[in-house]
Amino acid sequence: MSNLSPDEFVKLTLEHEGRFFSVVLAMLPGCADAEDIIQEAITVMWQKSEQFQRGTDFGAWGCRIVRLKVMEHLRKRRGVGVLLSHEALEMVALDLEKPAGDLAARTAALKDCLTKLEPTSRELITIRFHPKMTLKKTAEQLGRSEPTIRKSVRKILRQLERCVERTLGIDAETVHE
Repeated sequence: MSNLSPDEFVKLTLEHEGRFFSVVLAMLPGCADAEDIIQEAITVMWQKSEQFQRGTDFGAWGCRIVRLKVMEHLRKRRGVGVLLSHEALEMVALDLEKPAGDLAARTAALKDCLTKLEPTSRELITIRFHPKMTLKKTAEQLGRSEPTIRKSVRKILRQLERCVERTLGIDAETVHE
């Protein structure tokens, strides 16, 4: 038997739906199956709602289920079109499970760091992570090879990560242990 009434479950799900989509889209940018993954996760959440402890963070609990659904989706597709490793995707998802206040601070820091990028780097990130773009389309549009684009994107993402950590005063060694 659920700890939550159906009305409470729906209210909490709607309240955190954006956060759930953030997990999917952070792990699978431009994923056409995002809504299906979210729907499957919400079904599992309802089935397991008796495991949810009142007074805890429903969003974080739901994000863990969403993350597992994304990883299941990746296993089925065997990583087709995935830019980051499974380990990196796990790190992104775990970061998104943090309380929304922390996420808001990281989002603001990321926006600030994006403005500090060289224009060509910012353009590459903007093009690559456009919802309709793939690595192949990005390479074609920019007239560069896929491995070159992949390497450049990874370098820029590391640069952004370091900038966000500096902005937030996070010790990088602690974060990556």
